[in-house]
Amino acid sequence: MGVQPLSSIISESRVRGGSDRQRGQVLVIFAGGLVLIIAVAALVFDIGQALLDRRTEQNAADAAALAGARYIPTTTGTFQGTCASRTSGQLADAQLKHVNTACDVATAYLSAEGMAATVTVKYPPGPESIFSNLEGNIEVQIDATRASFFAGLFGITARNTGALGVASNSSGYSLPYSLLALNPCGTSSVTGNGGVAVNGSVQVDSACNPALKISGGGTLQSPECDTVGSYQISGGGSGCSVMSSGMQASGDPLRELPPPAVPATLGSFIKEPGESKDPPSGCPSGGSSTSATSPLTCTFNASFATHNYRMTPGYYPGGFKLNAGNFYMEPGIYYIGGGGVSMGGNGVMVVTVDSGTQTYGGGVLLYNGEFADPSYCVGGTGAGCVGTMTFNGSSAGTKLMPIQDTIYKNMLIFGARTTGGDITLNGSSTDLLLNGTIYAPNSSITVNGSGATSLSVQVIASDFKVTGAGGTLTVTYDAGGVFQLAGVGLVQ
Repeated sequence: MGVQPLSSIISESRVRGGSDRQRGQVLVIFAGGLVLIIAVAALVFDIGQALLDRRTEQNAADAAALAGARYIPTTTGTFQGTCASRTSGQLADAQLKHVNTACDVATAYLSAEGMAATVTVKYPPGPESIFSNLEGNIEVQIDATRASFFAGLFGITARNTGALGVASNSSGYSLPYSLLALNPCGTSSVTGNGGVAVNGSVQVDSACNPALKISGGGTLQSPECDTVGSYQISGGGSGCSVMSSGMQASGDPLRELPPPAVPATLGSFIKEPGESKDPPSGCPSGGSSTSATSPLTCTFNASFATHNYRMTPGYYPGGFKLNAGNFYMEPGIYYIGGGGVSMGGNGVMVVTVDSGTQTYGGGVLLYNGEFADPSYCVGGTGAGCVGTMTFNGSSAGTKLMPIQDTIYKNMLIFGARTTGGDITLNGSSTDLLLNGTIYAPNSSITVNGSGATSLSVQVIASDFKVTGAGGTLTVTYDAGGVFQLAGVGLVQ
């Protein structure tokens, strides 16, 4: 057998060496890919399972809180602890029926789902709830720990999940807010050289920064201001007695409240005794009236100054603008089917009255909606579109009481949830007097204070902007004069 040349041996060795190096590179790439695959698996399995657990826990907490609330207010024993810590005496205590029922429902629900968790029940709710220490509400917390699937390979051996539910059972419970902003990512603000004083709490649900901004010499006086995101105070501004960020969002506490139905009959403008001037064309009862099939905006211009009209509840398909004249609003629901509302200004008086009189009193609900046929809403500005609402206090003034009956008792304004119609309240001296709850979850509310303006209202809106002009705007919170929660329902 011949001897293999040295050059051939060296060449073959180089080939084998190159092949070995390639195999080593593939091994490194495979190892890196395996780590990535495991990381993706951790994301899919561990985070996915955490979301599933969180959903199960929330369902259990909500169901338990609702079940316990049904026994309030007939059972009112206080309890602040885990279900497992209850003594035999507490289990047999008839005044803890609400607590024991909540524990039983939560435990049974979790057991059916094969989940082990710690259940805590608090009556009244604890400090982690926006309904802390308020009777008529029961809180259920659920906390669980589950071993990780793949995340343990990265040192994460377990993960914690939890949920909180609060339910209420009350026939006369009012929400504790003067101002509640629901926009999850917006900025509510207080600016200007004036002061804003509210004697209820302020809650801003925005998780964006800043959620609440106080600037330009503006002052916000309140017992407590809570925000989910941060708050910012600058430019000589001053904040509430207690300022807290990183709080839990309230959510819309009235989300289950149904809007009023479209009335079967139109509202109307009726000439008061001795009045000779007919309402303008385009107004219900006017010469060429709006109708339920063709909305027109009713406008009283400057030529109607000093003239007197009575308004009746019903359907106003294109809204109304009361720029001049004297108007007496009969008690009831005024359903605005587009076009919005404008009240007040120089030479205008708008007042709610006791039925058949000119005496301030009565009460109304203004529902700001849109026309049923979308073809009448052109470009977002037509008479059939949801319009803005403007209330001005000057000259004779605007004085409105909230409705005093139906499920909307003590509510003055209900803004459509589907789309926003922004609301502006322009105060001047004492000529703007509004009472009750303004509920417009998709609307921005602007309050302009000038002089000493006082509003006895509660505002629940997407966000709020309060400006001052050297005066003091006082938003008085009267728990008995705002919308009341009734019956059993989830509130957080």
